[in-house]
Amino acid sequence: VSECVIATAEANGVTVRKRDDDPMDAAGERAEQLKAKLAELRGQGEGPVVQIADGPALKFTPAKSKKQPAVVMEDPRVPQLRAKLGITENTNDEHYDAKVAEAVRKFQETAELKGTDTIGLDGFGISVAISGTTAVVGATGHAAGAGRVYVFTKTPGGWKQVAELKGSDTGPGDEFGFSVGISGVTAVVGAPLHAAHAGQAYVLGA
Repeated sequence: VSECVIATAEANGVTVRKRDDDPMDAAGERAEQLKAKLAELRGQGEGPVVQIADGPALKFTPAKSKKQPAVVMEDPRVPQLRAKLGITENTNDEHYDAKVAEAVRKFQETAELKGTDTIGLDGFGISVAISGTTAVVGATGHAAGAGRVYVFTKTPGGWKQVAELKGSDTGPGDEFGFSVGISGVTAVVGAPLHAAHAGQAYVLGA
């Protein structure tokens, strides 16, 4: 911002001398420091980050019979892939075997969640939060805008809905679930239009 002001002033024949302690410069430096710290924190606890080189698609074909054994591809990129996926056995093995293929499948696995009773215009997914293996999803348009929050837990068979939450005194138009947060077994849900738009937050949990 300060550079734009200076450039405009000088273009109109006005000489501007920047202060040595220009607050805009200080703010910019602090922003860069904050960005660097956030990047550092994001990198902690994520395990090794390995760049996998470009090349042909890695494939593993399971055995179909004794006459048709498994087809295991060999590729120099596989040790990098093992490191990225946290496979600690045979780290230098270049064979794209069943174990590596399964680790890749789990890494790429995604899930699609939906409420058991949501319909069009319910706004399911307007807010989401996750803590460990529990996810909460808001649907502010459900029940004539009263809103609901759906609780899912991750099981060995995938994500399952385990609860449907509503405020103890919410009604149509309150938009319960507009914002959600969860930590452990405690969730906080916002309903910004409750009580003539005064708004209210609900703490729910065991």
